Amino acid sequence: MRICLGVWGAECSDVVQAAWEHRRREGRFASSFARLRCTLFFTQRPVRNSEQWSGWTPSADLVRDVRELYGAVCEAWRFERDLS
Repeated sequence: MRICLGVWGAECSDVVQAAWEHRRREGRFASSFARLRCTLFFTQRPVRNSEQWSGWTPSADLVRDVRELYGAVCEAWRFERDLS
């Protein structure tokens, strides 16, 4: 078990699953900057591992999803930065 977001004591896999589930239900990512950043990091890990295989290329859906997630991270950062 890997704990992230120490203040909340959330397990990273739970954070990631909740973010993707929200996107499936609502059609967009929505959460705090820290939670979305955790989701992006843990989404990137298997992609990085797959890139090591000769000939592997990401699907168009994966590219779209990661770009959307990255956009949500940036938006959450701007929002939280403006609040401080």
